Amino acid sequence: NVPVNDTAKLSQLTERQHGIYEAIKNVPVNVPNLASMLGVSEKTIKRDIAAMQSAGLIKRVGSDKTGHWEVVQ
Repeated sequence: NVPVNDTAKLSQLTERQHGIYEAIKNVPVNVPNLASMLGVSEKTIKRDIAAMQSAGLIKRVGSDKTGHWEVVQ
């Protein structure tokens, strides 16, 4: 069950951000993997992740070097 506020936030995501969200929801992934999966640059992925993190949809787990992104439950 997704709270109402999170549903509203999800509806505002771009198609690419939705792809990132779904990838993160299914498996822990990192920026290079997301970039190759979606066919865009790492900088684009980082920009989208920053927007999604500030919206409270995802969070970073672990260190910058070995960590990954997870969906906030």
